[in-house]
Amino acid sequence: MLRIALRRILAFIPLLIGVAFVTYLLSFYGPGDPLRIIMGENWSSEEVYQNLRKQYGLDRPLLVQFGDYLWHAVHGDFGRSYIQRVSVGELVGKALPVSAQLALVATVIVAVVGIGLGVVAALWHYRWPDALIGLFGVVTHSIPAFVRPGSRCTKSLLPPSAYSKTSISICRPLTSVKTASMMPSISM
Repeated sequence: MLRIALRRILAFIPLLIGVAFVTYLLSFYGPGDPLRIIMGENWSSEEVYQNLRKQYGLDRPLLVQFGDYLWHAVHGDFGRSYIQRVSVGELVGKALPVSAQLALVATVIVAVVGIGLGVVAALWHYRWPDALIGLFGVVTHSIPAFVRPGSRCTKSLLPPSAYSKTSISICRPLTSVKTASMMPSISM
């Protein structure tokens, strides 16, 4: 058992490196050049562009850049955001508590509703409540995630932003709906 777990963990390392490499490639071969995004509409000359490429290290070969990125990432330094010009670690640090709260609220909501409906369906097995709950589950699971938020009356109740530190309370998640960014948790 330990050998299988160790083998899985060791197989995870190349997978993680591969996903990181593909993600890194997408930043270069995706839409838009990172430097053109930084410079916006006000880039003056090709010389300024080339100087910025050298300053950011984008003139080096792609594999060397990826190696540097991986080395720094392993040591906890994810670089600086090209757009916001702050540390990526700082941006993640700001977003992580919000994401963790949303995930926790979504898990609690899904667990309470799911267990409750499961108990009701089990109590009335092969009767209309069981069939109705099963139908509800199939229908709601079949709706794509990008359609669900817009298909309900959630835009006025659950805005996609406007999060504040006091807006989500785990004990009373639905009382602060107007200020909380709970649309992802409801959509799950």
